[in-house]
Parts: sequence; C-alpha cells; structure tokens
Amino acid sequence: MQQSMLLSAKKAFEEAGRQEQFPEYMNKKQASKYLNINDRTLNKFITQGLKITVLDGVQRLSKKECDRFMLENQK
Repeated sequence: MQQSMLLSAKKAFEEAGRQEQFPEYMNKKQASKYLNINDRTLNKFITQGLKITVLDGVQRLSKKECDRFMLENQK
C-alpha cells in the first residue's frame, strides 16, 4: 500500500511539473508538445471540436480546453 501511495504521489508531482512547463495559452507547437501529439493530429483534433482562441489572427489553445477535450473523448 505504501508503494502504491508513493507511486501516486510521484505521478502527481511529475504531472504538476509538466503542466508548469507550458503557458496557460499555448501556440499550436506548444499544444502539440503538451498533448504529446504531432501537428497533424492537433489539426485533426481541432476539426473534431478542440476549441481555439483567435485574436487578431493569432491562434492560441488553452491548457484547460486541451484537458477538457481529452477527458471528453476518453473511451
């Protein structure tokens, strides 16, 4: 049981560290790295409903939106 708790804590710290590496609003390249996918797959996700923010022609994806999209598409 202690081993399991230790692994859970380690995973939580690794995830927190990974999330800190990325800004709240990411460009497409950053979002691809955040999701551990290639650019082509990111564009596919966008056509499937991953929402992007566009301001004055600049596209950004929020970490929250990326997380939401992934959770909603879990099987």
